[in-house]
Amino acid sequence: MNEWANAATDSYELPDKLDKFSQRVLIEKTPKGEAPQHSVFVAIDDLIDNPATLRDPLLAHAIERCRTLLAQAKAHKGWLSFDDLLTQLGAAIEHDQDDLLASKIRSQYPVAMIDEFQDTDPLQYGIFSAVYKDHPECGLFMIGDPKQAIYAFRGADIFTYIQARRQVQDHYTLGTNWRSTADMIASVNSVLPIPTVRLFTIKTLPLNLLVIALKRQSEAGGSMAKNSMR
Repeated sequence: MNEWANAATDSYELPDKLDKFSQRVLIEKTPKGEAPQHSVFVAIDDLIDNPATLRDPLLAHAIERCRTLLAQAKAHKGWLSFDDLLTQLGAAIEHDQDDLLASKIRSQYPVAMIDEFQDTDPLQYGIFSAVYKDHPECGLFMIGDPKQAIYAFRGADIFTYIQARRQVQDHYTLGTNWRSTADMIASVNSVLPIPTVRLFTIKTLPLNLLVIALKRQSEAGGSMAKNSMR
């Protein structure tokens, strides 16, 4: 074992005797008394469970190289992607110690409304927060429904919604659904009754499966509790 530990790493093959120093194996093979305990034995367990492969460093190198080549190609052609617009704006605001850029944005757009806010990522929210936070003379309205957060695959982060909700003092909920008739809402209620057990464990989000309250009124309209934030 000492020879293997001190030898140069020229392959990812593990010694065939390494499992004998596994904490699990030592416990199993100790019939009486207490098995030897050491952090190295635990680390060996982790190494055996998650062996190193050549695939991981190759992928990391390929990703880094592709990013470099892509940045060089875009710089050569003068292109900016949508992500570039966000990252460059975020960096410019972050390094603007005199707040000139954010102040210019506020003067041109004193009120900002973000619809579908549940699909916002941390960078996007960081930009709007840096521009409008601590400026009560301006308005930042965030409208979203956490039950509709379905764009995690492209960077949307539901925990950004949670963070923003905690930082905003005033919350409003839409009480009337003007998109559906009362009969349609009654039909949905018969199929999906109001649940008695919460299906989500994040207490900061009012995420019941579906909460619909039928509004008894003569006009064609209904009431639906939709978790929206402004």
